[in-house]
Amino acid sequence: VVTQSDYILRVRVDSIHMESTAGDRITYACTVTEVLKGSLPDMDLCIIFPMGASEPGDERIVAVSELEGTALRYFMLSGRHSVFDTSEYETIKEIIG
Repeated sequence: VVTQSDYILRVRVDSIHMESTAGDRITYACTVTEVLKGSLPDMDLCIIFPMGASEPGDERIVAVSELEGTALRYFMLSGRHSVFDTSEYETIKEIIG
């Protein structure tokens, strides 16, 4: 997942932006604390997480792709295993190179 993703970001999950009507996804407003892969000019964005993968106050490393055609900066996870605990930081940095 890490090598195939457009962006690898360390983020702070700030607040709930929107919940899906199906109840399987939740969009959080996040602040990027570090860009590990890719380039982003704006450090505030929204990321769609599976329900239960994170909550406000968490810090996570995520592998994401930008959703095209959205007014705000929305990102979706690159795959099923795209949310990492910050304890995996050094390993992910090694994989990225």
